[in-house]
Amino acid sequence: MTCGRCFARTKRLELHERNFRCEACGFADSRDRNAARVILAVAERGHVGVEDVRQSDHLLRVGGSVAV
Repeated sequence: MTCGRCFARTKRLELHERNFRCEACGFADSRDRNAARVILAVAERGHVGVEDVRQSDHLLRVGGSVAV
């Protein structure tokens, strides 16, 4: 799983786990909403994968948060 705020990787969630919490930044949301944020961030920026978004993370930050 990838955090929709800081794009850090975290452990894979089991199917019964419905909430996502990032150990790096503390962001918490439902797993589906978090996944949608990550997909949207990748698609909006025309990247092929999350790794590309994470590497250009400094371009995504607006006022201390990711512009998603």
